[in-house]
Amino acid sequence: MFHGGGFVLDHAAMNHWDQINDCLERGWIVLSLAYRLCPGVNVLQGPMADARATLQWVQEGGLASALYAHRTLSQPNYNQGIARGTSSGGHLALSLVLPRPPLAVLDFYGAKECTDDFWHQPIEKVRSQLDQAPALDKPILGPLFQVKTTLRGGMSLEGQSAAPGDSPSASDAWRPFALRSIAEGRVLEKTRLRVSGIQTRLILVPGKHHTFVGQMKKESATWWRQRERFDFLQEVLDSAYYV
Repeated sequence: MFHGGGFVLDHAAMNHWDQINDCLERGWIVLSLAYRLCPGVNVLQGPMADARATLQWVQEGGLASALYAHRTLSQPNYNQGIARGTSSGGHLALSLVLPRPPLAVLDFYGAKECTDDFWHQPIEKVRSQLDQAPALDKPILGPLFQVKTTLRGGMSLEGQSAAPGDSPSASDAWRPFALRSIAEGRVLEKTRLRVSGIQTRLILVPGKHHTFVGQMKKESATWWRQRERFDFLQEVLDSAYYV
């Protein structure tokens, strides 16, 4: 599972816990990935590289070895991997074009046609609010570009409450920097997505907009509608056993 946050915010613990439990109840093994955040690394060399390295690690037996080392009876099937993500995490899930792609991808409102100018236009509502904040100069921003490891990316763009210790340690400027980058349309580099050999199905959730997963309530109408996406993954998994 890949969390959202525009590649600059959020962290692995902010993946939706009811979705995680739903997967566990189906007998699936769940990995919630803490990938490196920008701007200390760029999208290709940080989040995307970490996502691909994780899939490769699973496919080459790393997960199985880790489970065995912890005396866990569950053993993964290397060919049954599924990638799921929200927003920027959905983009990461769709980017997994290794020689052995995942069996399926579950993308919640991830960016897809990144060459479209839409992704590089400012969000005026957010920018107008940030324009009232003090400008961030180079001495303040400098430490942000030195963070090359994973961290807990503070506030959530999907509405979850931040837990103690979530604030990035590099600088108090992290959040305004992240929000301004998103508001001004400067997060996504123009990257062409390729999805190869992966079954797809479009399941819309009526009346819901970007980032709805973060505050979704279990047993609600939204919950049951989005759960059809996981049912689709179950179908793909079940059919794969007979190929």
